[in-house]
Formats: sequence, C-alpha cells, structure tokens
Amino acid sequence: MQFSILGVFGASWALTWKHWIRTYGVGFALCLVAIVIGFGFGTAKNIGTSGFAMFLKAVAMILLIGMSMSAAFNYWVRLAAFGTGRAFPASVGKFLSAALVNLVKFILIVIIIGIITLVITAGLSMMGLGGERLQPTAEDISSVEGFLAFLSASFTLGQMTLQVISILVACFVYSFFSANLTGTALGDDREGLEHPHTVDFAVALMLIELVVIIPIFALIAVGLPLVSIVLNVVLAFPMMAAIAIAHGVRYRMCIAARGEEPAVN
Repeated sequence: MQFSILGVFGASWALTWKHWIRTYGVGFALCLVAIVIGFGFGTAKNIGTSGFAMFLKAVAMILLIGMSMSAAFNYWVRLAAFGTGRAFPASVGKFLSAALVNLVKFILIVIIIGIITLVITAGLSMMGLGGERLQPTAEDISSVEGFLAFLSASFTLGQMTLQVISILVACFVYSFFSANLTGTALGDDREGLEHPHTVDFAVALMLIELVVIIPIFALIAVGLPLVSIVLNVVLAFPMMAAIAIAHGVRYRMCIAARGEEPAVN
C-alpha cells in the first residue's frame, strides 16, 4: 500500500476544522469534567487528609480525567473512520470499555516515551548538547510577569533542540503502537498491528504537531510569550483532535487498499 504522509496530514487537519464545533465541544467537555472531578475530590471530606489518602485522591483524579481523554480520543478516531453518524458506538458499555483499555495503553506508552526521552536527553546533556531543561522557581510562577520572563529566558537553541528531540521520540514510539490504539477505538483490527508505513505515520504526526509548535516557538523568540500562550490554548484541542483523527484517516486508507468496507461497530 502506498502511504501519503501529506495526505494523512492534510485530511486530519481538514476534518478537524470541518467539525470545529465538535472539536471545541469535546475540548470544553474535557475541561468541564476536569473541573468537576477536581472540585469533587477537593471538597470531599470523607476521603482523608493523610499523605497516602492525598496520593490516592490524586491518582483517582488523574485516572478519571485520563479516562475522559481516552474516550475523547476514541470518539475522534471513530469520527474519522466511520463518519459523524457512528462516532459513538451503539453500546455505551463498549465505548467505556474501549476507553478504559486505551487508557491503560496510553499510560504504558507515556512511560516508555518518558524513559526513552530521558535517556536520550541525558546523553545529549552529558555531551554538552541541547543544554539543560530549565525548571521554574516559585518566584517565576508567583506572577504573570515572572512566568512570561521565565518563558522567554527558556527559549534558547538548546532548549528548542530538546523540545524537537522529545517530539521526534514521542511520535516514533507512539506510531509503533498506534494501530493497536486504533483497533481498540474502532473494535476492528483489520488494519493490522504491523505496518510498512509506521515511520511514515510518525512523520505525519510530527507535521501535525509542528504546525502548532513552530508558530508558538516563533512568538516566544520575537518576545511575545503571552500571545504564544493564547495560541497554545486555542490550538491545543484541535491538535489533539487532528492526531486522533489521523488514526481514522489511516484506517480508511488501509481498508480501502484491501478493497473492503469499514466495520459496523
């Protein structure tokens, strides 16, 4: 099968903006869920205030928010693969179980990406390449002016190199497991778990992210960190949607190449 990197890239962003109301609607719903969960756990008095209880509370909050994000991912994949009419499966139970399974996979993928990125960046730092990651101090985050100053100071060639390397590693590792995520979201594994175009899909994902990241870097470089933050907030959910939609676009390409029809799930 011939894989079009630019085709996946273009179709993913095109579908994202075609359904921009759904994109921001899902994004707003995720924010609302996070606020409700955070407020609920924050005001709960019967959970306990010990260190261990607070740890369990934080883990539960992260898992619930992660479950919501996993469900949103599955929704966007199905939207691209099956269309708006079947973005939600007929069974709520299947939708929730798929979200739970993909959540576990996402956690494992994030751990793997984190370990590999840490090893690579540590190696580069030992060789004097890439610089060190700057960590904001309490003074940096105590005011808007301090945070913006930290953001501007952290934009160096070395820092940008580390960011780009992190994106490269994340996209390639993620792409290796991406078909598995697609199969769970759609309930259809005909796409296969191994692709001759895994690297091509990783490149398509990088392009999707760089469309957002490059303008943000450019704004920080010219001394407009506040504008970069606004742009980041505005484009965060569309970028998340475009990445998930890319899964559905690739699925349709693979199924069409085999002369078959999308599943009915």
